[in-house]
Amino acid sequence: MRGYKKALLVILLLSCFLVLMVGCGSSSNAPAAKPDEKKPAEQVATDDKYPSRPIELICAYGPGGGSDVFSRSIAIPLGKILGQSVVVKNVSGSAGGVGTVYVAKQPADGYTILQNVTDMIINDTMKRVEVTHEDFIPLGRVQHDQSLFWVSTESKFKTMKEVIEYAKKNPGKLKMAISQSAGFDETMTSTFKKVAGIDITLVPYNAGGEAVAALLGGHVDLLHEEAGSAIALYQGKKIKPLLVMTEERLPVFPDVPTAKELGYDVTMGIWRGLFVRKGTPPEIVAKLEAAIQKSTEDSVYKAVTKEIMLDQRPGYLNSEQFSQFLSKEYDTYYSVLKGLGYIKE
Repeated sequence: MRGYKKALLVILLLSCFLVLMVGCGSSSNAPAAKPDEKKPAEQVATDDKYPSRPIELICAYGPGGGSDVFSRSIAIPLGKILGQSVVVKNVSGSAGGVGTVYVAKQPADGYTILQNVTDMIINDTMKRVEVTHEDFIPLGRVQHDQSLFWVSTESKFKTMKEVIEYAKKNPGKLKMAISQSAGFDETMTSTFKKVAGIDITLVPYNAGGEAVAALLGGHVDLLHEEAGSAIALYQGKKIKPLLVMTEERLPVFPDVPTAKELGYDVTMGIWRGLFVRKGTPPEIVAKLEAAIQKSTEDSVYKAVTKEIMLDQRPGYLNSEQFSQFLSKEYDTYYSVLKGLGYIKE
């Protein structure tokens, strides 16, 4: 969380600088115009001058977290490239479901963009909300976070191989702290358990801080957490990583093996992407897609991603690639969550 707070400060300072550059009379401080919710997608006329007014970027999660930091960091260069301010609005609740439904009810005119994460697919598989990812056009996957398994620096385990060997000899004895149940953490860790052929008891906590406290207090043996959230504890020599679920080793942890190196093809990670409502004119979709890709190369955006360690793994996928990725994600999460008993037919 410390990295997120510092990143938000960087975003705030840069935003203030941009406001001063364009002058106090700029439209960058104006709220996004509220679309006509009753106007159906098929009646939205193509805007040849798009965008001609501010764009609303709906962050489906609350202020201060990873999604909020991402939304605000990408909004700055996106606004510069498009020539209109991109105003971030937090519409949180139901694991991103409230924000998703909100955007689905707005006109398909490109003036309301949805920022969402892996929970979007999980909500789909479990039918938690009235809309699905297929009601949207993916503009691009921008970030792909890294999942790691951590232990306390006082742990008797020095490598993941030792953990796996112990778990096979002592089924269910080891405990791993995760964030909540029926979400990304449980899906990813359950996938690894199945592939590795081990039985580790998963202990869900409501917040990451509680999970960390459980590890440091000796109540659990392992912790699943992303690099950016755990780096301060690592630097403070409180915890150490044993395994990372990525295609290649992370530059910041060159000595930590990947699951694939140990023979387990698990590379799941929380992703963050942008969407518009289905029915948005293709020329607007193309303009937004290009602007998003260019935004990922912006120095402001890169500075923020470096601060929260999201520069460690390639994340960008274009609209077509992201669409294909989402189809595979749906199949994966549906299979795992059904196996865990969360999906009934």
